[in-house]
Amino acid sequence: MGSGPRGLRLGPRGFRTEGCWAHLIDRFGDLIPKYPGFDRVRPARIPSPPKLDPLWGERIRAFTLASAYTTTVKHYYGVSRVFDGVLVTTIQDTKHFTTLVRAAETIFDEKIAPISWCAFSCEMHINSKVGQHVPPVGTIYAKKRLKNHLDWFAQFAQRYTGGKTIVAKSHKKLVAQHRTMYRLLLSLGDSTTVSKEEVLRVVNACCSQRSYDRLVKQAEEEVEEIEYDMERALKRGDFLW
Repeated sequence: MGSGPRGLRLGPRGFRTEGCWAHLIDRFGDLIPKYPGFDRVRPARIPSPPKLDPLWGERIRAFTLASAYTTTVKHYYGVSRVFDGVLVTTIQDTKHFTTLVRAAETIFDEKIAPISWCAFSCEMHINSKVGQHVPPVGTIYAKKRLKNHLDWFAQFAQRYTGGKTIVAKSHKKLVAQHRTMYRLLLSLGDSTTVSKEEVLRVVNACCSQRSYDRLVKQAEEEVEEIEYDMERALKRGDFLW
């Protein structure tokens, strides 16, 4: 036996069939809150990293690759000063400009997000013999290396392309409450003889409709805040993936 909310007791941990739960829902479906899955509260979704725009010229493309390099290397190594102080209007003056322009051609043609390529490259570099050192721009964006590693990148690309989800804390709390309610309802015994009063007692103690609705609203607000913060982080050039 285990303790449930407000002094309720969990019954024996016996095997419970889906049929038992289905029968409870048939009898008391109007009293039992539905499982709060993603169809009820959607998770926040990490946006995909931006790709090169076909309308951009060489300087903007090169600057975008430089920014992706800086963002990613800072994430993996904590520091990156190669492009400190470099602007779109001055990127052509850096010694890496030609390398960036050539790499941008392949990255654009292959529809790769620059940050995704940099993340993949940094992880490869970290696992190499010289992994303790920051990977040079010329290594990350070497055109020959780009072409030689495209197939390898494709195998792991999903790890660096966004789309991952973040579940709101209130949503997790609601799911936990619903699961406790589920276990307690099944512990009441024979679903054909359980009374309405017994069901209500468990529901009100674990996952009342008022509490359910409140947590759903909180979770929806949390998701909006998370996505807003991610959009701001994306504009700042933060690494999210």
